[in-house]
Amino acid sequence: MWSSWGIIIRLLPVTAAQVICFSTLCSLPILLLAGRRMPAASARLLADLGSSWKLISVLACCLLLNLFFYFTAIRMTSIANAVFTHYTAPIFVALLAPLTIAEPVDRLTVAALLLSLAGLFLLLFPGLDMPLSRRDQLGIAAGVMSGLTYAFTLLTAKRLTGVIPPLSIAFWQGVFMVAIMLPVLAVSGGDGIYPALSSFWYVFLLLGLLHCSVAPLLYVDALRRVKAQHAAIIGYLEPVGTIALGILVLKETPPAVVFAGGTLILGAGLLIITRGERRHV
Repeated sequence: MWSSWGIIIRLLPVTAAQVICFSTLCSLPILLLAGRRMPAASARLLADLGSSWKLISVLACCLLLNLFFYFTAIRMTSIANAVFTHYTAPIFVALLAPLTIAEPVDRLTVAALLLSLAGLFLLLFPGLDMPLSRRDQLGIAAGVMSGLTYAFTLLTAKRLTGVIPPLSIAFWQGVFMVAIMLPVLAVSGGDGIYPALSSFWYVFLLLGLLHCSVAPLLYVDALRRVKAQHAAIIGYLEPVGTIALGILVLKETPPAVVFAGGTLILGAGLLIITRGERRHV
């Protein structure tokens, strides 16, 4: 589901902030309706907020920063550059996990980081005769920042999964995100809020259902069952779909060196998950 974010941001004639805010807003009644089929989880919503509001607010802020940097990267550089740099996140997760959730790190993680940095170097400097534009460089920097903030998002969500159920996490993070975004939109461009909602409400409703309700619930539920590092690596299925959609829909043709850099980043992720598999054998 999340693979299509990049295409949607490129094709919709509204700002990325509007997409984030209105899609999340549409997800809230959907999540409440889902809660009616899970009475135990629904009844705990207020109690869960009271016990975990600090972590939920951190999660919402990290997710907003993640989406902001990712969508900025998508708008400033190619889909391939944006996606591959965004998916440095598992490397950041592997490095930060020992400090935040006591997941150990070893020499293979360091090797994975070196591979990832080599991949980023290929993306940033594809050749002396093919220098990147300033806009591409800024887009790639935004992609790396999205990877870092995604790592904090995942680690915060992992901590929350041990405290409250997925429905509460998805619902309250959405409430906090909308509470932050609506005033920002009103101040920065309030005149554009109502035309965007009235013209593309059906798109926001679909995104609210799939991207902001179903996908987060599935993801957070899975996060309870696996290590944070492994969850980040499994996410590598997303860039495959994103870049394929970029080629098919946007007719992008990334140079071979971009795929070489991306392959190194993916290889770094495989090293981490291989380490995890060996630990559990």
